Amino acid sequence: MLAKGDRMSAKKTFVGGCAALGMLIVISCSWLYWRLFPPCGQPPEDPNVEVVVSDCHAPYLDSTSPDGKYMVYADDRGYWLRDLLTGKEKSLPAFSPYWLSGTLILQTAGGGVQQRQFWAYDVTDGTQTPLQWIAGKANFFRALPAIQQAAVIYYGADERDPIIVALAVDFKDYPLGSYALTPPSTRQGGDGEDEALLAFLQDNQIPYTKFRGKYYYDDPLPSHDGQLLAKGSQIVDTTGNLIVRTLDPNRDIYLISPVAGWAHDDSGVYLQHTQSTGPISILTPLLVGHKDQPILKLKVPLQYLSPEARAAEEARQAQEQREKLQRTIAWIAVVLVIVGLAVFWWRRRAKNT
Repeated sequence: MLAKGDRMSAKKTFVGGCAALGMLIVISCSWLYWRLFPPCGQPPEDPNVEVVVSDCHAPYLDSTSPDGKYMVYADDRGYWLRDLLTGKEKSLPAFSPYWLSGTLILQTAGGGVQQRQFWAYDVTDGTQTPLQWIAGKANFFRALPAIQQAAVIYYGADERDPIIVALAVDFKDYPLGSYALTPPSTRQGGDGEDEALLAFLQDNQIPYTKFRGKYYYDDPLPSHDGQLLAKGSQIVDTTGNLIVRTLDPNRDIYLISPVAGWAHDDSGVYLQHTQSTGPISILTPLLVGHKDQPILKLKVPLQYLSPEARAAEEARQAQEQREKLQRTIAWIAVVLVIVGLAVFWWRRRAKNT
């Protein structure tokens, strides 16, 4: 039989082993839970990106303005317009899929069997102007006199939803003279309605400004100066040489990363990862984490930036380093206070015994 001292020692060893095993289980479960359900607002693991909008409210990146100064996105609170130069945001009154210009958004509602509605929204003053909707080529000529007198005509060559927008000179004050022309809300494919929009403009010799429709994953998107191309989750030069990409190539196969647009100074592109669907998608949370993804900016390396953009990026990085140092100092101070209190308590206890 074991002596009393040996039994106490074995008991302590057993208890210590169980405590260590329990701690290991807790740490492992905590890591697994963090990978499956990470807290929102975590900094990205990829040094090539910065977070523009965190994942805390399940954001969905919709579009950026042609000049790269504004962004439209939706989340579980509604639609939002973000000033990319100042970081300020304001809510939008309706779905805003297209940019007519750097300051005008085409907003829509309805569709299908419902009556469609269209507005021209000015981001500079928040003015929302309703547009008269005309659907179907048989009805286009009703608006021909007004369209011929319009101040500006926009044509959106979106393969899924083409549209003509005609704005009168004083459209904000007198919206009855402004129109949105589309194919019928419900129609069969191949009926020629899509081609009829462009033919209507060309046949009547109406000059128009073309605006970009929704961006699709396979479309290469050139920078403002034409020196770089963004496609999916990477940026290349005009000869196809890789400049920068997101994540690790082995992990990137689980992601689709449509690009919304370039920054105003070509310092990067705005994108959002969306998980792929396929037989391996069940493993995706373990590999890429939370299902709600933040809106990111994939940064162009400093050596490819203009002097102004390089100076701005260096200033931003310096500010990030200062903030990181301040957080580190704060954590060290907290740890030192806790250790100091523990030592003080231990000495008081030892003194009293």
